[in-house]
Parts: sequence; C-alpha cells; structure tokens
Amino acid sequence: MDPTYWKTELSPVADRIEEFAASGLFTERRANEFEREVMLGIFSVRRLIEHQTLSQELLGQQVRVQAYPKKTKEPTTWLNNHKIRELFDLDAPRPKTLPLLLFCNQIIHSYILLPLRDSHGFGHVLFCSDYQRNEFLYLVRVAQLIELIRRVAFDFPARTHLQFNPTREDYDITNYASAEPPG
Repeated sequence: MDPTYWKTELSPVADRIEEFAASGLFTERRANEFEREVMLGIFSVRRLIEHQTLSQELLGQQVRVQAYPKKTKEPTTWLNNHKIRELFDLDAPRPKTLPLLLFCNQIIHSYILLPLRDSHGFGHVLFCSDYQRNEFLYLVRVAQLIELIRRVAFDFPARTHLQFNPTREDYDITNYASAEPPG
C-alpha cells in the first residue's frame, strides 16, 4: 500500500464534500453522491490508520460530536431507522468525543447515515453504526469531516519508530510528525 497515493486522493474527496455541502440545490441524487464521498473519504482515513501511516499526533486527536441517546426500548431496525425523532432523544444532546478510529468505524459501518440540510446545503451528518444503533445517534458538522480528511491528506510523518512485538510476531510502528525525538 502506497500511503502517498491514498493521501493524494483525499484532497479531491474533501473538495467534493465541500462542494456538495455548500450547494443549496437538493436532490436525492446529490444526497447519495454526498454520502458516497463521505464514505470514500472516511474509509480512506481508516485504511491509512490500519496501515500505520499516520502520525501519533493525528491519531491521538478526538472527534467532537453530539450524541443523542436512544429513548425507546424498541430496537432500531431497517423498518424504522428513518423515525429518528421517535427513536432518539434529539432534545438531549450530549457533547462527546470519539477516538479517530471509532469515529471512522461508526460511519463505515453506518446503520444510519443521514446528511442534514440547512439553508446553505448540507451542514451536518447524523450517523450511528450497526453496533451502536440501539445506544446513540451521533451528529458531526460537515466542516469537521472536511477538516479531518484534509488533515489526514497532509499528514506525512517525519520520523518512524519500529519495535518488534514477539506476541504479534510483527513490528509495532509509531510515526511522529516531528523529526526530533521528544526530550
């Protein structure tokens, strides 16, 4: 896997998400195209995480979201997942931070992925994975998604530390943004 290729392709994805988000024109097709670009961008981010090509500084960042708790005991299913207000308490948002990998997995494994329109286009995305569909529904600003994808696109670590892990029989790889070791 060549991380440079994956990272180079992320900037145009961020640009397309930004273009869709800014468009006041709403059609079902544009909503689907927007969703596809979000999925492609976040999948690419997760791929880069899994291949250990991002810096510790970036990996350590948390993604701020609003979490809406489930308000009914009724399970979220394919037949009712469009009934957001009935299933989740949208009046009681909880600020929450998600580790980067968990955030990516929530979108990649989304059971609900719903772009929200305002007068200026798509401003937010509601999402939850199939694993958390009966716990929380999350909300993230589209601007945060774009910023995250761009940060990953330009994250080229300056230093790598390799340590053989006998348990895994492979190397643990730690990348750093700075070429200088701390201290």
